[in-house]
Amino acid sequence: MEKAIIAVPMGDPAGIGPEIAVKALKEEELYKRAKPLVVGDRNVLSQALQFCGVKAAINTIRDPR
Repeated sequence: MEKAIIAVPMGDPAGIGPEIAVKALKEEELYKRAKPLVVGDRNVLSQALQFCGVKAAINTIRDPR
């Protein structure tokens, strides 16, 4: 069975949304059940990853197909 892709908006780039979104990526259980996709500005997400000490790849999706 293929895992579902779960899209999570990062929220307000000037708020705590980006930090919460990237901290959720640290939860191993998430990857057992789904493929997470955080939707937001690449630079803001990169800063949030660094700030939170989370190691994750950022892949830019230019075409949703």
